[in-house]
Amino acid sequence: MDDMASNEENPPPPGRRDVNLRLVGTVFAFSTILVVLLIVLTQALYLWQREVVRQRHHYDVVPRERVELKQQQEGRLEEVRLVEEEAGRYSIPIDRAMRLVVDEYGPQE
Repeated sequence: MDDMASNEENPPPPGRRDVNLRLVGTVFAFSTILVVLLIVLTQALYLWQREVVRQRHHYDVVPRERVELKQQQEGRLEEVRLVEEEAGRYSIPIDRAMRLVVDEYGPQE
C-alpha cells in the first residue's frame, strides 16, 4: 500500500505520458502483416515475370532447321534454273521477270 500511496504522491513529470501498450502492439502487428504481404507480393511478381521471360524465350526461338529451310527457299527464288526441260520452262527471279515483261509489253514509243 505504501507503493501505491507513493505513486499517487509522485505523479509523472509534466509532458511525459505513459506508453500505450495496446497501440504499440497494434502498430507492430499491422507493420508485420504489411511487411509479410509485401514480401509475398514481390515474390509473386518475380515468379510471374520469370515465367513470362521463359515463355518468350521458348516461343521466340526459331529452330535452326526452319531458318535453313527459309534460306534454301529464298535461294531458289533468286536463282535461274530449268523447271521443265521438254516445255523449255525456266525459273528466274521475280525482279528479272518483271523487267522482261515491262520491256516486252511496256509503253511503246
